[in-house]
Amino acid sequence: MKPVTFHVEPIEPENWVYMQRSPGNLERIDRTVNWVLEQLLLGNSDVERDDDGEVVSLILGKRAARVPPSGEEPLEQAKRAVMCLGITSVMARSREEGTEPQYGKFVHDASLLAEKSNLTGFHYAFEMVKVLERISTQTFALSAPPIHGKVPEKLIWYLGEATRAHLYGLHRASIALSRSCLEEALSTKINAANQGRQRLSDYRRENTKTGYLECLAVVYCEAEISTG
Repeated sequence: MKPVTFHVEPIEPENWVYMQRSPGNLERIDRTVNWVLEQLLLGNSDVERDDDGEVVSLILGKRAARVPPSGEEPLEQAKRAVMCLGITSVMARSREEGTEPQYGKFVHDASLLAEKSNLTGFHYAFEMVKVLERISTQTFALSAPPIHGKVPEKLIWYLGEATRAHLYGLHRASIALSRSCLEEALSTKINAANQGRQRLSDYRRENTKTGYLECLAVVYCEAEISTG
């Protein structure tokens, strides 16, 4: 877990504890959502309810700083909340990636406790903030290829999934899907003509230890050179 820096700002009658003081001018959705999540996690929130008890207004940040219901100092509550979130994040990664056999029962029991709190939701919400940050900085570096109606739907699906995996930071998945996209594109191009299908069949029969994608690439390049 990364080191966390807390800031304490004196107000009356209590102190306001925060990590990110401001979401800026609300221009960046990732910074705004991160700030909202932090204020909720640290207890800097208050609500207004209607006659039915439903929350109709939410106050966050400096105006909502108050003495924690537990009676703790605000800074101590903030430290405990972040520590518990860190433990919850470790448990979440263990459920995703597995854990050492000797810790299996501990992770199982801890996960049952986390399920009863909102901390697991906080963990994945903060993870989504990282996704939003990547999307806001990378998505406009991508072009919009004019391929609809010109290529098979399967190829478009591969391209879309590969792009989303890249934006979400799932780099290995993006590479695998990009490979499938390339394979589908080459296969579509080569198999569109009888001559291409025959040449691919012959090449695979002559090179039984060569992978399908490599066969497609060789046959495609040969065809381009011969027609170029």
